Amino acid sequence: MGRRELKILIPVIIIAIGWIAKWMGYIQVFNVAMLVAALVFGYDVGKSALLSLRYGIISINLLVMIAAIGGIYLGEYWEAAAVTFLFVFGSYLEARALGKTRDALASLIKVAPSTANVIRDGEIVEADIDEVTTGDVVVVRPGEKVPVDGVIVKGQAAIDEATITGESIPRSKTV
Repeated sequence: MGRRELKILIPVIIIAIGWIAKWMGYIQVFNVAMLVAALVFGYDVGKSALLSLRYGIISINLLVMIAAIGGIYLGEYWEAAAVTFLFVFGSYLEARALGKTRDALASLIKVAPSTANVIRDGEIVEADIDEVTTGDVVVVRPGEKVPVDGVIVKGQAAIDEATITGESIPRSKTV
């Protein structure tokens, strides 16, 4: 478990303790727990909001902090804790999704061919991908990866597009 996960887990435990205390009739413990959770969740959000504001930027972090401060001012500590938790947890999920997307794109780039077999002056020559232009005819032999986007102009092929489309069944293309 990393630092980011711990920064989410600890206030969540504090919130859970607060709810248990409320269930047992200790309202003051509940309020203190929610206030502490809101402050812990809101610390980095507030820091970021102040930094953005310093540069004249009104960010979502600032809006979350206004909502949390409003909740605290009104004595609605649960709302302050909830809004900061939801924002921090949403940011965490967004960062994880972005990381996975980056990893997926990096793995696609690794398996992408760097050259293509192109017909030039009636002969098949190997060319760098950057040298292939619109209108070039690219020859893809059985078992090879399709190096560039295009249209099948002659022959037939079963092309596995799963890495691009996310589908698991290869589609056949015939011309």
